[in-house]
Amino acid sequence: MAEIQIKKDTTIYHKDTPVRAVGILIEGQVSMKLAHGEITLEAGDGIGFLDLFQLSHSCDYVALTDVVVDSYPYRSEESFRQLFDQDPTLAPTFIWAALKQFFHVEELYSMTKYRCNALYTALMEFYRDYTRFSKQYALPTKHLPGLENVQPLELGNTPYAFLSRYYKDMENICLSESLAPLFERRGFVIGFLLRVSQDLHLYLTSYEEMYDYISELSILLINEDHLDFVDLYTTILVTASHRRQDILPINAAISRMFIRAKGVSSIDMALYKDRLSEYQELTKALSHMQQINENDQEAHEKLVLSQLKNAALQILGYAQMSEEFSADFMKDLNAYKAVTDKNAASDELNQLRSRLCTAFYELYTQAFFISRTKDIPVIMKMFFYFGFIDEELCGQENAIYLYDLGSTYGNREGTQVYPFYDYLVLILNGEKQPHKNEFDQDYNAYLQTMLRDNSITQAEFDTLSSDQKQKVQFELRQLLPAGGKVTYGRPALFCPLLSEHDFLRPAENCCLTFHAIKEALQNVLAVDFSAYYRDYIYTSPLLATTHEVLQHEILPDIILMPNTGTRGILWQEIEGHDRQTPASMLLPAICLSDIHLMMLRLTGEFRWEMCKRVQGARWNDVTDHSLTSEFFDYLQFYKKNRDLSADAKEKCHMQLQKAKNRFKDAFILDYMAWVLYESAGSPRLNKVTRQILSRYCPFPKEYREKLKTNPLYTSLFERYENNKKKELTRMNSVAFRAQRNNHGQTPEPLLAQIEYLEK
Repeated sequence: MAEIQIKKDTTIYHKDTPVRAVGILIEGQVSMKLAHGEITLEAGDGIGFLDLFQLSHSCDYVALTDVVVDSYPYRSEESFRQLFDQDPTLAPTFIWAALKQFFHVEELYSMTKYRCNALYTALMEFYRDYTRFSKQYALPTKHLPGLENVQPLELGNTPYAFLSRYYKDMENICLSESLAPLFERRGFVIGFLLRVSQDLHLYLTSYEEMYDYISELSILLINEDHLDFVDLYTTILVTASHRRQDILPINAAISRMFIRAKGVSSIDMALYKDRLSEYQELTKALSHMQQINENDQEAHEKLVLSQLKNAALQILGYAQMSEEFSADFMKDLNAYKAVTDKNAASDELNQLRSRLCTAFYELYTQAFFISRTKDIPVIMKMFFYFGFIDEELCGQENAIYLYDLGSTYGNREGTQVYPFYDYLVLILNGEKQPHKNEFDQDYNAYLQTMLRDNSITQAEFDTLSSDQKQKVQFELRQLLPAGGKVTYGRPALFCPLLSEHDFLRPAENCCLTFHAIKEALQNVLAVDFSAYYRDYIYTSPLLATTHEVLQHEILPDIILMPNTGTRGILWQEIEGHDRQTPASMLLPAICLSDIHLMMLRLTGEFRWEMCKRVQGARWNDVTDHSLTSEFFDYLQFYKKNRDLSADAKEKCHMQLQKAKNRFKDAFILDYMAWVLYESAGSPRLNKVTRQILSRYCPFPKEYREKLKTNPLYTSLFERYENNKKKELTRMNSVAFRAQRNNHGQTPEPLLAQIEYLEK
């Protein structure tokens, strides 16, 4: 035994470090830092008792005050046997310390379970009130993503109910002097300590499961992308305020939500304060709006609505559709407008959606080609860019905003972001190529298939290969239907006609701007700078060798589909078979999800798919080192990996379940954690995934400098820096020779490569 005095804020045992000792707290307070909470230990409590069966500590132990700790070496149960043989009087101390730790954890477990049930009950009440308010204010009930999956708490590994009573009885037994001889029985004492350690892990595993449950529910209450109850209620608040209806009940309900959210530990306090501030600013703005500019606003809205009157007939007339087509379309449109629950999945409604989809694509196609020979009024821009078809179906407030936006929409601000209509124009002008279809065929491969099937002749093949109009037709037939469905997020319920029920918040809060997309992508690249860099062969007579393999950045093309939606998708990682072409990503023009998280997820997916493309058939062959092969090997054999603790293996198993055993989806989850949390010094990954991502998705220099003092990253960054220094030294030598052969001028590609290596 060694009595150790430890200063405040010192970490006594670090998470993931080997268990070499346990301690008894003699004086002061120590915080037991769990993954999603903490327990305060006081005099008489044990330190490190949680991990008697583990190879490493599963949490940090940090001194909250100056503390005194009796430290005892521990490697296995044999360590206890030797300790109690040397000093039998320590047995009661260890028994009491273990009991105290159990009661601390059991209290945390019980309180968390109560909070789970309370939060579930509150969410169900909020939903019932929301449907009631929607009817009261004559508004459509909107679908909240994820709400249909909410169930009452069901734990996978529930601790046995008798354990709490068992340890209470053990406490009473240990207090009985007549049973003092039990402490002299080494088998009883050691077995009891190890049993407590196992039960503590069982309780904490359930605690983490409950925390995840609370986190999933809290996302519905309040989250960063505004797809939550607070936003649903504020949408009603805004509409009711504009209609000059009574908003006191709505404000009272929103206040109750914020009170509930403040008590949920998984909700980030900064996010809570931001959303509360947004709500307070909104209420001030609504109050202010009612006092000023009412006459001007009403006059503008009346003018816009007069322009949008009979919008569907205006669009049909512009496209010069036949009378029969127009009559059928208007009949189906009116039937769809009359549907009260547009999220229903009845056979009749599905057939109606199918007819509207077919008609919409035909209308879009004909209107596009006519627009190349006529001026495009604002109402047609709304149709081309957003799928707008009817002011009543869209909602008058949304329609007014889109009208104002449509008059200036299309200025890409120097980005590679293209509204779908604008991308069609580029194809027609020969500046872009059509995308692959759902069978992974590009336009030429599609024509070759038709030629093999004798659907076209060789002469027709030659003509179609260079026919830009046919390329546009191919894009309209393939990408417009498929891209709309996948970006909508619920393909079975997709209808391309812009409808108010799909707006979970006002249009001004969900229409994507080119600046917002560019900013979201730049935020990702600020952390993962090499995400879109690709190898290419550089040849020059100035080089000492025949060629050099360099890297350059090829940012993706981002296509905005004319619909609402919650999902972005990587449609293709390259164009055709040319690896030096940009990827294509599809986003809904009216996006109901957080664009920053969406771009992060798409970048992770691109990294995976591009690596598979480069590696070919050996993408999962671990003998050929790559991002996909190493991650595939890690997930396939994680149960046998000695670098992973039991907890890490369990988390890996749960992550695979969450990803439905799709390795790519599991990688994307880890990649997002790497960029969002690990870059900020907040560990979320295990040792193996951290090694893989640090090797293939490195942080830029400024992030590495901040994190290199953290022992979790030190060796990883040192290895990366050493490899980079070797390559940088070699490249400087190559550049020097090229400069000498080029009259003192260094070729631009070599300068760019050196700049890349210095990041």
